[in-house]
Amino acid sequence: MARTGKIAALLVLVAMVLGPIATAQERVNIKDINGTVLKKVGRTVVIRNDDTGEIKSYTKIPDDVEIYIDNKLATMDDLKEGMKLHALQFKNVYPPSVVTIEQVEAIKPAPAPKPKPVPAPAPAPEPEPEMPKTASPLPMIGLLGFLMLAAGVAMRRFSHEQ
Repeated sequence: MARTGKIAALLVLVAMVLGPIATAQERVNIKDINGTVLKKVGRTVVIRNDDTGEIKSYTKIPDDVEIYIDNKLATMDDLKEGMKLHALQFKNVYPPSVVTIEQVEAIKPAPAPKPKPVPAPAPAPEPEPEMPKTASPLPMIGLLGFLMLAAGVAMRRFSHEQ
C-alpha cells in the first residue's frame, strides 16, 4: 500500500513538471505575401492575405519578435491599420489563428486605465515652539568668580612656600 502511494506521488510530480512543457506553444517563423493589416491592438495584429482572403490573428506577439516588411527589419510600431504588405515575415511568434471578419470587428483595445487620484498636498509643518528664556548668566558668572578665587588662593599658597 505504501509503495503504491509513493508511485502515485511520483507520477503526479512528473505530470506537474512535464505538463507545462507539453502544453506550451512553440514559437514559429511566418511568411505572408500580399496582405493588408486589418487591425492592430496592443500586441495583437490581424492580417488578411489578399491572395486567399484568409484572415489571421497574431496574438501575444513577444517583445523579441523580428518583423520584416518588404525584406526590411521593422518594429510593431511600423505596422499600421490599412497598410498594404507585399512581403511580411514574423520570426519567433506564436502560431496565428484563422478568424472571421466578425471576430476582427469584435477586437477592441483594452480600456484606458483610470487615472489615479492625486493625493492632497501635505500640510505645511508647524514651526517648532521656542523654549522660554528662563536661565540667566548669573550662575556662570558666580562659577567663574569662584574659580578665580580658588586660583588666587592656590597661587598665593605656592608663592609663599618658595
